[in-house]
Amino acid sequence: MENLPKIELHVHLDCCLSYDFVAKRRKISHEDFIKNFVAGDSCSSLTDHLSFVRNELELLQTEVDLRDAIIDLFNQFKSDNVIYAEIRFCPLLHSEKGLTPEEVVKILNDAIIECQELYNIEANLILATLREYSPEQSQLIYDLAKKNKHKKVVAIDLASDEIKYGIGNHIGIYKLAMLDNVNRIAHAGEVKGPESVWETIENLNPSRIGHGVKSIEDSKLIDYLIEKKIHLEVCPSSNLKSKIYPNLKEHPINELYKRGVSVGINTDGRTMTYTTLNNEYQNLINVFGWEKADFLKCNINSISASFLDNDKKERYIKQLINSYR
Repeated sequence: MENLPKIELHVHLDCCLSYDFVAKRRKISHEDFIKNFVAGDSCSSLTDHLSFVRNELELLQTEVDLRDAIIDLFNQFKSDNVIYAEIRFCPLLHSEKGLTPEEVVKILNDAIIECQELYNIEANLILATLREYSPEQSQLIYDLAKKNKHKKVVAIDLASDEIKYGIGNHIGIYKLAMLDNVNRIAHAGEVKGPESVWETIENLNPSRIGHGVKSIEDSKLIDYLIEKKIHLEVCPSSNLKSKIYPNLKEHPINELYKRGVSVGINTDGRTMTYTTLNNEYQNLINVFGWEKADFLKCNINSISASFLDNDKKERYIKQLINSYR
């Protein structure tokens, strides 16, 4: 599977720093890198899992660091043979040491344009607000997304801990996004049950759900996801690291896929989860016996749910079909 082209729609920039990237900025052994940047078996919840983000964010506060992080991630994409990706980040999290949120977006926008040419990999950006943010903070992020939607920014997202925080502060910007034709994603049903997905769909009207794996607990919700073609950005290893499921055999990705839900395969946070997209594919082969046809279907699901125009989608679908034959 390593040499086959892949699509990745759910990957957080601030959770994907390689050891080489970190080692250039800190004198750190690989052992200490694993201890401080990778969510280990000691994590007992999503909240514990997310706590590891802070160490990476400290290294992503300057123009040079942000540009290098994009290069670092594109190198990882190249190793996985990713041909199209949508990279999400929260601009406010990178403006703690002098950069403005506007500058952060421009830096990453320009870095992606340069890397696309160097690596022959296409990518776009998703601006994420966080559940714990105030309406004013979310409005700032939304305004940046709207302002840059004709550049590399293709959507807004709502991320962070769904156990601790609700969606109420963010309904306003999602209503604006519907009026302004700004694409919408939201994390939901990662830890909380299907009621979280229903609430998100009813109030935020996203075309994609980040994770959404708890949808498996509600047959009516599964039928609705299929009917409305709402795509689930599934991140299997991340869910295991967060102790949402004890092992991959218990993870619902296979059942969701078999029942006809549009699912894609993603890493979420390559560093925190200590995974690659190739690794995710191999795990699905080992545990569920997935074959090339299954991965082709998931990649077509992903590119169809991407925020590319229809002509580009068709071009990528043809490339995928030709490669997976």
